[in-house]
Amino acid sequence: MMNVNPKKQLYAAILTRGGAHICNLYNLTTNQQAIRDFVALTHDSIGNLEPILDAYPDRPAPVVRNTDSGLELARLTWGMPTPVEHLKTPDAPDTGVTNVRKTWIRHWQQWLGVEHRCVVPATAFSEYGQVPDPLTKRKPRYWFALDQTQPLFFFAGI
Repeated sequence: MMNVNPKKQLYAAILTRGGAHICNLYNLTTNQQAIRDFVALTHDSIGNLEPILDAYPDRPAPVVRNTDSGLELARLTWGMPTPVEHLKTPDAPDTGVTNVRKTWIRHWQQWLGVEHRCVVPATAFSEYGQVPDPLTKRKPRYWFALDQTQPLFFFAGI
């Protein structure tokens, strides 16, 4: 049996799912000190960070971002404003966007600078399968991590 690198498996899973983006659900089950140590933080404004078993869009989640005083661990709301032309109606609530793929669109240009970039700590993320279950009619969810121990990793964000 060939020994497969778990990081290569993760990257392959991301790429075969249509690009380097993550679905709308991830977990962060490591501790706050592990995040601090991994990125050599200079400022932590998050307070007490409990493990997050289900991090969803439009909810607060930890990120590491650049500030004038160095790297900061902060809690920000996950998601970006939806382009107006993509709202269902002009008065519809904006539930936000979590995958910004078409960066050439004018709406996204204002957030592409270095000052808006961050990395998001995670220990696993999920993607939906393509074929719905015949009984439930729901697409199955598949979880991905670097290996069985679900060590800390980061994905890019803006």
